[in-house]
This record gives sequence, C-alpha cells and structure tokens, in this order.
Amino acid sequence: MNRGARENLGYAAEELAGLHPWDLKPEFPEAAFRAFVRPLIERAVPKLVFETVHRRKDGSDYPVSVQLQLIESRDEPVFYASIRDITEQKRVQRELATTSAQLDAILNNTIMAIFMIDQQQRCMFMNKAAEELIGYTREEVGERTFHELLHHSYPDGTPYPAEDCAIHKAVAKGGQAQGEEVFIHRDGSFYNIAFTASAMTDPEGGESGMIVEVKAIDEELAAREALQASNLALRKANRLFRQAEKLAGVGSWEFDIEAGALTWSDETYAIAGLAPGAPVTLEAVVGMYDAEDQPVLRSAFRALLDEGIPTNIELSFIAANGARKPVHLVGEYLAGANDTPRLVGIFRDVTEAYRSRLALEHAADFDCLTDLYNRNAFDRILSERLRRHRETGRDSCILMFDLDGFKHINDTFGHFAGDVVLQQIGERILRAVPPGGVVARWGGDEFAVIAPEGIARAEL
Repeated sequence: MNRGARENLGYAAEELAGLHPWDLKPEFPEAAFRAFVRPLIERAVPKLVFETVHRRKDGSDYPVSVQLQLIESRDEPVFYASIRDITEQKRVQRELATTSAQLDAILNNTIMAIFMIDQQQRCMFMNKAAEELIGYTREEVGERTFHELLHHSYPDGTPYPAEDCAIHKAVAKGGQAQGEEVFIHRDGSFYNIAFTASAMTDPEGGESGMIVEVKAIDEELAAREALQASNLALRKANRLFRQAEKLAGVGSWEFDIEAGALTWSDETYAIAGLAPGAPVTLEAVVGMYDAEDQPVLRSAFRALLDEGIPTNIELSFIAANGARKPVHLVGEYLAGANDTPRLVGIFRDVTEAYRSRLALEHAADFDCLTDLYNRNAFDRILSERLRRHRETGRDSCILMFDLDGFKHINDTFGHFAGDVVLQQIGERILRAVPPGGVVARWGGDEFAVIAPEGIARAEL
C-alpha cells in the first residue's frame, strides 16, 4: 500500500498487513471475491478492470475503480491493484442522469412532436410523439433527409421541390420560422401539420441545425370549417382553446427519495410565482394546493413512491400571489441499477385550456342571444327532474309559452328590434321565476320554465 491508499482507507501499514481484499470491499465477501479473480489466477484474462466500493477504517464507504493484474515474481505470483477514487466521477454521472431524466420526462410526456435535424436535414433526434406522428422509428429514418422522408410529393402525386419547402428554407436561413405543411405518413397517407422551426447553435455560436416542433392539425382544419357556420361565441371559445394549447408553459421537478430533497426547474418556479432557486420542501409544496385537492395529491404521491404508479392528474394550485390556477401534474419513478431512486415529472399551468373548456361548455348549453338555457340543456335538466320525481315523488311545474304578435315586430321594426324584445322578455322571465327554477329559450319566440321542486302552479 502506498501513502495515498493508506490515507484513503485510514489504516496504518501494519493494520493493512493483517487484512484481506474482501475485508475492504463490503460488496465482495471472500467466496465471491475468490470466484471473481479466478480467471486472472488461471491466466484466462490478462487483467480485471471493475468498479466497487471500499470501506474506510471509520466505516464510511466510497466508490473506486480497480485495475487488478497478476505479476510473476521469484517466489510466487502476486496481485497488483491500481485503485482510483471515483467519488467525483459518480457525482457527475448522477447529475448527468438527472438532467437526462428531466429532459426525457419533458420531451416524452408532451403531445408535441419534436425533431432535431442537422444542416443537411438529417434527423438526429425525435421524441415518442414524433415517432407516433410519422409512423417511423428513429432507426428506420436512418440518413434520409426531413424533406425526402415527410413531404417529397403533393397530395396529387406531383413532386414537391425542396426549394419550395418552408422547413427547408428555414434550415437554409436559420433563425425561426413557423407555418403549415402537408406530411406523408409511413402508410402513404397525407395529413396536415403546423410547425415551428428554431435554429440550434453549437458551443462556438455557429448554427448546427434546427429544432422542429410539429403537431397534426387535420381535426383543427375541420374545426375551422365548422366554425365558419357557428355563432360568434363558439368561434371565440375554439380560438381560445387553440391559443391555450400553444401557450401552455411546462416546468419540471425532481424528488430525491433518499435525501428527501425536492428541486424545481425555473419554469416551475415561474408557474408558482416564486423566485428561481428559492428552497422548496415537499410539505410546503403540498400546502400550495387547494385544501380539497391536498388528499388527492398525497394519495397520488404515495402510490408513486411506494408502488411506482405514474401520476397524471389535474389539481387546483395557489400561486405565491394568491392566484388560483389549475395545473397538470405528471410524475414517474426512476431507479437505475447504480443510481439513487428518485421521482421526476412535469408541472403545467392549464389555466387557458380550463377557461376555454368552460367557454365551450357554456356555448353548448346556453342560447347565444338571450344567454338562457337552450333546448338541449332544458331537455337534459327536465330528464333529471323527472328521474328525481320518480325517486322522491316531489312534483314540478312546467310552463311553456310563445309570444303573440312577435312576427309583426320583426316585420315592422326589423330583426334587430325583435332580438332586443327576446332579450328583454328573457330577462323578465328570469327575474320572475323563484330561485331554483330553470328558464330556457325553447325556440324562435318560445320559452320554457321548470319551477323549483315542490312549488305548485297556484304559487306561480
């Protein structure tokens, strides 16, 4: 043992003389160690290179890399061991694994297809969503260029020149570009996509390719055509929904199980309204959610921690400024053979999508002119009221009526005046009906009312 070995292990030379290799290696009992070095003793291999753990005199362990050789001497062969402390190397590997896991969690949990292509348009990386979108795996793509693979022809079969391709132009010019294209699936079918292409730079600042984000928009294009025949409220609601999809922010998080330490990305801090780097604990984070959602969060976290069941839930979050916002929380359990078990995931503010959803639900149930329930909503509420009547026996009163002379108003003063009359009539009926009643616009000039349960006709 040289001086460095003695200092690392904390033993004096005399103490080491009485020890065996397996006394220093908690992972290698005597039988296992002898079996491990047998190929070296039998000259089957010239040397053994491996990683293990050494235990110091004080009982602490540290990782080492070992190169073991057999040296011939005049008396008998002896082992020569070159040992290197790899504590710092392991730390760097853990940090790299953490960064990779966070990136993979973000890339592979997003519905957006992401491609990384070089200056020749060859694909260097694609996430799971990208493989599902185009029908090819990364290995199957090989050296084919982006244009050659995905949009070499128009839907009518005529060639699509690369110089006319918007993505090809973006690669040539650098910077950022966005637009819509038509891609060709592996099965030969065509589908519409929207893309955003952004230039990538190398460590020296030069352009090294593009990041292309893609999503299929066939359903979105169909929705656009339908929206042209829809009313203004539905058009606004769908537009908000699309904007919410594009503008949703995504942050990442990690929980070290052994250390009990929680870390957030900057985007997660931004969503929470906190300064990046501010200390966060698991208990404090649970307290940032709505009180009614905290048991749900604790249960999901416990299932993830104890059983490895992935988390994918939406909860109500309270930001540092007191603002409540719905968030989408995704979590996974990660544990490699030589790595610390941990939980990683993403954290997304879905406020805009939530608002858009409410707007769509409102547009589906309410008349756009009077803002009263529409006929479909009235029928659904009436069915529920009849079901309760069969269970409880409590009666309900239903009134249905139309406006006499309404056609004369439209013919004499115009449809704008008729709309105002309908709005005024709807407001007056709404004010006249007791709390708990339901008022709906049944048809053009027809209204319907469901009185609160238990109110007789005479009371109305």
